[in-house]
Amino acid sequence: MSHRTPRLVAVGLCAGLVCMTGCPDSGIDPGQFRSCDSLQEHAAVQQALTILAQGGQSFTFFSGSNPANLLGTWDTTASRITHTQDGPAGEDLPTGRMEFTSSPPGNTISWAATQGSDLGASSLRAFISGTSASATACIFAQVQRGDLITGVFTCRTQNAIFFSLTPSSDGQTATGQFLNVVLARLSGAASCGDPGDFSFGTISLKRVDLSIPVLTGIGHIDVGVAQPTGVVIDPSGSFGFVGTSGGNVLRFDVNTRQISSLSLPQPNGFLSIGPLGMSRPGSDVGFVTEGDSRVLSFNALGGGFIEAHVLPPQTPSPGTFLPIAPLYNAVASRGYVGVAFQNNRPAVAVFNAAAGSGQTGVISTAMFLQDGLSSMVLSPNTSQIAAVLRGAAAAGRARFLGLVNVSTDAPSVTREIDLGSQRMLDFLDEPAVYSIGGELLFLTNGPELLAVQTSGSFGVAAFEVRDGTSDVVRHRAVSADGDVLAVTVATSGSNNNLVLLDPGTMGIFRRAREPGAAVGPTGGHAAFVGDTRVLVIEDGAGHVTPIDTAPPFRAGVTRDAFGSASTSTIAAMAVGGRVVAVANRAERRVYLFRLTNP
Repeated sequence: MSHRTPRLVAVGLCAGLVCMTGCPDSGIDPGQFRSCDSLQEHAAVQQALTILAQGGQSFTFFSGSNPANLLGTWDTTASRITHTQDGPAGEDLPTGRMEFTSSPPGNTISWAATQGSDLGASSLRAFISGTSASATACIFAQVQRGDLITGVFTCRTQNAIFFSLTPSSDGQTATGQFLNVVLARLSGAASCGDPGDFSFGTISLKRVDLSIPVLTGIGHIDVGVAQPTGVVIDPSGSFGFVGTSGGNVLRFDVNTRQISSLSLPQPNGFLSIGPLGMSRPGSDVGFVTEGDSRVLSFNALGGGFIEAHVLPPQTPSPGTFLPIAPLYNAVASRGYVGVAFQNNRPAVAVFNAAAGSGQTGVISTAMFLQDGLSSMVLSPNTSQIAAVLRGAAAAGRARFLGLVNVSTDAPSVTREIDLGSQRMLDFLDEPAVYSIGGELLFLTNGPELLAVQTSGSFGVAAFEVRDGTSDVVRHRAVSADGDVLAVTVATSGSNNNLVLLDPGTMGIFRRAREPGAAVGPTGGHAAFVGDTRVLVIEDGAGHVTPIDTAPPFRAGVTRDAFGSASTSTIAAMAVGGRVVAVANRAERRVYLFRLTNP
């Protein structure tokens, strides 16, 4: 903020907490401001206006409106403001985002909002949501400033913020001026601001179509000299973990991007670690070590201490844990991991996920009849594991699906389903996906989408979802409400690359060619975000696109998880809550995005 000299600056280079009622430590009674006119009459505002006038600048106020005293915290950087906290129950408060897309004097703030308080007689909220063309407001705000990376806030001021804007003829933008004046310094050094300090400049509000999904960049995390190999995000979207090729695991906070290392047992002979697995409550994170085969499971919520240190079974012959992400039951008291034996078929092993830091063995195993255990996935009710088995198929291919009952500590293989008789089915690099009810599994042989019954007759049905015979079925994902099965297809030419189905009937209700779904025959990722129907696709080259699979089926703007085309090698993608994490192998970096609309 400028000290008593008019200067065009970006509004909102600080995070704000705005009080709905009186702030007891503010020294200013919001009740004294019964209109925007009365807020304008405050001495600090008048002082700012005088300085502007002396510099040949003018600010035109609107009259008769009442100031809005909003409640919410706003995380900010020099280029972004994101609303992250709603107000008390029953309050109708703004939710949305701001992004500065140019430098002063042409700041552009892009808002997305679904609800909000009236900001004056005319509603800024109404302009944001598209129900009004007007966009004028005054706000009585308490503002915090600090370092978002460290989370340390050192300044707190009471501010008056004025917008005076004129809508465009099409109602899509509103341009004009802003004035942000410090009324009082509540805490912090003199550099935090004194009454009369102000920011002044031109601004443009652009309406955001609420039917278009938006991924807003949160920032990135540098993981060091080693490459990231995998990433997971907790269900709330608050924190995550990234594994590296150096055999380390880092915990990171999503909002602050601060990182810390998990403490691995020493000494050890670990050469690398396998993919990360996280329990559904987000309370545990685990992985398999290679070279010196162990399963390590850590407390994910707090201190990151070891909750289980498991050694591989030695009977009926010596075994090693397979580099498959550990799975956890609903309360994370039991974990499951694949085992390869020297002289026997592979198995699913059960371990105590809360055994403590001391070395323990597995509780029991369920052995398959087929070879080549390559991936495992847990049913929604955590009572069944579906495992892809190669059998006698060539390397990189598989033809069996093993179903394991893990509802007790003595698991048993329920069925091994031959998915294609003599056909060797190519599962590429994608595991199976359960329907929300767990009664079906969706996977692919490349040419077809397969649906497999997980009980009863264990039937297998194949569905043609491609436009051309050279196309390849790739990713599958099921929405949290269970109503949408999304399938990506690697295509050529103008063929459709995204197919949406009803998982219950397998009826297709949309085929589309979406630029953001242009996946290749290998790599890439797809997942639904939280409890929304927004599908996020990473195309295998670092381009990340949100697509709303609910009518009217709108794709959002593609974001890049790389700095240049030559560094777009992606190791993994994960979704937790409304946060998307993309691990860039070449740049040794994790890019973070948040779904801010809808």
